[in-house]
Amino acid sequence: MRIEGNADAFTMPIIQSGGRAETAGVGAGNSSAEWVARESEKAAKVQELRKEMTAEEVVKQVENANHQLKIYDRRLEFSIHDETHKIMVKVINTNDDSVIREIPSEKALDMLAYVWKLTGILLDEKR
Repeated sequence: MRIEGNADAFTMPIIQSGGRAETAGVGAGNSSAEWVARESEKAAKVQELRKEMTAEEVVKQVENANHQLKIYDRRLEFSIHDETHKIMVKVINTNDDSVIREIPSEKALDMLAYVWKLTGILLDEKR
């Protein structure tokens, strides 16, 4: 695979012999303290987006999504796969209770569990 692009599009830290660090590429001339501050801000934003939700908040969000989907005659059903412990979402037609889509599909999660089981058998086998 060949990847083409401009090397100046990336920001790479360069440590100079004088003890001061600068960045190469876009924004060259910034101190390492400024670079660390920017990266810390980015990390804080990511952590804020990834915050853990309480069970009540999850239920409230699901109820809100179901309320929004009523106009499309749809509802969401959440469950946890027994073997992989992954969350599955089913989009269900409210008129006839038929499943429109599973995300991820239960068959895919069953195959994943089977691969995990086979991997465990191969790795745990004593010789």
